[in-house]
Amino acid sequence: MGTSKRRFFWLKLKNDFFDAKEIKKLRRIAGGDTFTIIYLKMLLKSITNEGRLYFEGVEDNFIEELALDIDEEVDNVKVTVLFLQKQGMLLTCDDVEYTLPQAVVNVGSEGVSAERMRRMRQGEKQKLLSHSDGEASHCAHIVKKSDVEIEIEIEKDINNNIKSCKQDNALQKKQKNDTEFLDFKKKCIEYLNIVVGAKYKLDNKATVRVLKARYNEGFTFDDVKTAIDKKAAEWLGTDMEKYLRPATLFGNKLEAYVNQKGGVTNGKRKADYRKDWQRNDWNAEPENL
Repeated sequence: MGTSKRRFFWLKLKNDFFDAKEIKKLRRIAGGDTFTIIYLKMLLKSITNEGRLYFEGVEDNFIEELALDIDEEVDNVKVTVLFLQKQGMLLTCDDVEYTLPQAVVNVGSEGVSAERMRRMRQGEKQKLLSHSDGEASHCAHIVKKSDVEIEIEIEKDINNNIKSCKQDNALQKKQKNDTEFLDFKKKCIEYLNIVVGAKYKLDNKATVRVLKARYNEGFTFDDVKTAIDKKAAEWLGTDMEKYLRPATLFGNKLEAYVNQKGGVTNGKRKADYRKDWQRNDWNAEPENL
């Protein structure tokens, strides 16, 4: 990955941070200033993980591992953690992931391009301030403009990163959905071929279209398999056998077929299905065979 993907993080503390009752109470405990520093270190450690700390099993427990990570005495860290948990300032539900609510709402970040622009503007500002007094008013005007431009660049960078993250998430979701549908389609068609002894193709446009519609409606492979089993038991060996095809079974009546009463396959055909199914590369046998 290029350096353009890097981000810089910072912790924003309100000007009344030390006036909060919880912090005042923490500082009044013997050794309270040390505990407050430990709390601040915990906040800083968590900002790159959206306000979360994780127990990775390096030490026997979270407190000992945290003490190692922030270079503090175990006993001091223990007192701090217990206090924070009692005050609702440190949350956990599984002894592995710990959340600091104050960090979650007070973390800021910017990308490399915004940080680089900030440095460049600061350099320009220093050059302008070093000019003669006769150019002071002109310099002040440019410096003021530079501050505005810095904020604009930061805002643009943040917006671009948010947009990029949304696009990445949408793409990943689509790719996952496409992969899951291909697996769904393959299983449905191959199972139908096994049951009725046919050779329906996986890439037939009409078949893919009706299966895609059922998949989007929330039907699973187990639903389709149930419908195939029931209609095969009912139609095989009759005049209706010709309708054991994708257009019929995977069409708009699939829900009715799935919920149809009865239709259990006979013992001989169930054994045949199981034998053919095992010759496929699927990891698990179908249920109810």
